[in-house]
Amino acid sequence: MSARTSVASLEPRAPFVARAVSWLARTPDGVARALAGAPVTREGRVLDPHTQLLLRGERLVRRKQSHELPVALARRDFSHGVALVAPPDTPGVTTRDVVLSGVAARVHRPAGLGPSAPGVVYLHGGGWVLGDVASYSTTCSWLAARARAVVVSIDYRRAPEARFPAAVDDAVRAWRAVLSRAGELGLDPSRVAVAGDSAGGNLAAVVARRARAHDVRAPRAQLLVYPATDLRRCTSSHQTLSEGFLLTEATMEWFLEQYIDVPLRTHPDASPLLADDHAGVCPAIIGTAGFDPLRDEGDQYAEKLSAAGVRVTHLSFAGLVHGFFGMWRASPAARAASERLVDALAAELHA
Repeated sequence: MSARTSVASLEPRAPFVARAVSWLARTPDGVARALAGAPVTREGRVLDPHTQLLLRGERLVRRKQSHELPVALARRDFSHGVALVAPPDTPGVTTRDVVLSGVAARVHRPAGLGPSAPGVVYLHGGGWVLGDVASYSTTCSWLAARARAVVVSIDYRRAPEARFPAAVDDAVRAWRAVLSRAGELGLDPSRVAVAGDSAGGNLAAVVARRARAHDVRAPRAQLLVYPATDLRRCTSSHQTLSEGFLLTEATMEWFLEQYIDVPLRTHPDASPLLADDHAGVCPAIIGTAGFDPLRDEGDQYAEKLSAAGVRVTHLSFAGLVHGFFGMWRASPAARAASERLVDALAAELHA
């Protein structure tokens, strides 16, 4: 899933929106607080003022939400919304498109890396319905530069054209292909991580578990940013945060209806939190947000991995919402949180 869906509903042809978003990130906290209005609090957490201001602007200018649009239009609006808030082009990072065992991918390589560099296989968000390597291209280039690693962004098949387990199959197939072609891609196969946000975090968690279970080389680490880990949507945060913070109950259910039949939602490849055994899974870096409906299932996944003996770095960002990893230009707090997560991943890759 991804909270970018509501941001993506901003009218892409209104230049003032892009200028406003750019200005927003440069606004001092005090000014952002004054413009945003009274602080929003939940369970003792205070919403980041820049994010609150973004939400306020989104309510003023947005069009229909993704679940109210035809899939093709929802995808287009998602891409426009991502472009408003994602990192700008990163100098010194080259990109090229490849095909990995039938799965399209985009390779982002920072200048100055050696022929056997660390790598990250990245799986984008978008509720298994929206998003692609193009809409995530600047985010992955920024990630590559920040982590000093080659990022291979995977264009897995999306619902409703390809329902569960198509995205899982593509993610696992791409993981195997990256390892088998590590030399061609300029990667050290012993230093490749898997990462993803939201729906992509769900797929990354499955790749990490499947790699262990199927005797494939396990990732060096897994970076899971506000991952969907339990498709039953039964936690407390789903009850208290499913309206008003970008990712809504209606949009989440629409994603799931496109992606997977109800009886399959408890399958461990759909809900990794429900898997029986997590022992031996690679070290995990998990980022959660205080105002995210997926917060509790991310927290629970961190706890479950830790209880199974997995080394877990759990970074919780109390004032942020689902989707913050892509809000690089909208909120200094979101940018700082993204940097902390990537720096933790880089520490694993360069250890």
